[in-house]
Amino acid sequence: MAQEMRMPPLGQTTEDLKILRWLMAEGDEVKLGEDLVEVETDKANLTVESFLAGTLLKVVAAEGEVVQVGDLVAYVGTPGETVPDADVTRSADSKPPAVSKPAYYPVV
Repeated sequence: MAQEMRMPPLGQTTEDLKILRWLMAEGDEVKLGEDLVEVETDKANLTVESFLAGTLLKVVAAEGEVVQVGDLVAYVGTPGETVPDADVTRSADSKPPAVSKPAYYPVV
């Protein structure tokens, strides 16, 4: 069964991520921990490693598309597996939980 590759959290405040470049093409073998996609955050460009191993069956998030943490971006599995024909799907919890900021106490 094809496994969903969802965008992992890349930082405490990162929500929107722009897909800059896929480093693998559909049909390529992907190893666990191998660089898979380059993304742009509000602070830097980062490379996202694969947390799945197998064949990159389908890229769902196109280059230039903005996704959020938890969004479906690709499918990985074995050659010949069928995958749903869908656009980027937002997960119910695609936004990371709100982090309360510590109170500011002026130094006297």
